[in-house]
Amino acid sequence: MSNLIKIKDVSSKYEFVREDPRFLEMIKHIKDKQDKDGLITPESVYQKLKDWDFGQKKEPSPYLTYLCYQIFERLE
Repeated sequence: MSNLIKIKDVSSKYEFVREDPRFLEMIKHIKDKQDKDGLITPESVYQKLKDWDFGQKKEPSPYLTYLCYQIFERLE
């Protein structure tokens, strides 16, 4: 999911992309990953970053959730 987040983060900075159905479909995919509290748990483990909250996949990541909410805010 982190590659998707990187792509969506950069793409969301361009207004013309924000209305593209493909872009919106990927945003929906990200939103579907939120738990009942709106938090997002990473789906991949990056061994180099395993000690950081976004480098594991056992618990929600405050940092990954923050990045996603930045994207969501750009769409409002």
